[in-house]
Order: sequence, then structure tokens, then C-alpha cells
Amino acid sequence: MEILENGVIIGNYNKEKWTVVKPGIEKFEVSGGNLTLCFMRMHPEKCGMYAPTPSGHRHKDVEQLTIMLEGHATVIMDGKRFPVRKGSHWYAAPGIDHGLDLRESPEGVTILQIFPSPTHPELITV
Repeated sequence: MEILENGVIIGNYNKEKWTVVKPGIEKFEVSGGNLTLCFMRMHPEKCGMYAPTPSGHRHKDVEQLTIMLEGHATVIMDGKRFPVRKGSHWYAAPGIDHGLDLRESPEGVTILQIFPSPTHPELITV
């Protein structure tokens, strides 16, 4: 990733150093003045569900927009389940329970989460 003198950030998420968050989940973050992009790779054989409870998790005061870049899974949104594939996107308003069920996704997924900056939620907050 390169940050130019004028603050422009140029990079390629496939070429950056990713951080292991916990077994089966890696992330790479880029923050600008008002937005944070959080790229995440999730491997179902190690993490199963990206939700600490059957109904998911929530962020009290933060909205989240997510785009599926690779793979397929099931989004849990406010207690309902929706199949998602590469190119799908979904929005979780503040306080809405949401999660990602990867149990039927043997190849895993890569997603992009978009949050307001500079304060974005940790991986899991209830």
C-alpha cells in the first residue's frame, strides 16, 4: 500500500499483509478520513459461523455495509437468513443483529466491510 503526499491511498488487497484475528479469520484494513475498509477472509473449517450467537452480533452506534468479493455463504440479518454470493451486498443499521454462516461454504469467503472512521467496531461487539 502506498500513501501519497496528498493523502491518496493506493493498494491491492491481494498484495497486502493480512492480520490473523483468530483461527480462520484474517483481515486487512485501510482507513481514510471518514471511512474504513475492512477486508476479511474467513475459512469455514476453522470458524464455522461469524456470529457469537445464533442471531449474530450488533454494533450499538455504527452502521456497516458489506460486499461479498469471493465465495458464498448465508447472511443472518435480524433473525432472517439470506443466501449471498460473489457480488452480493448487505447493510446492517446500528443495533441490528447480523452474522455470516459459513458452514456450507467449503471454499471460504472474502468480504469487504465499510465502516465510518475513525471509530469502527471491533470484529465482534455485542
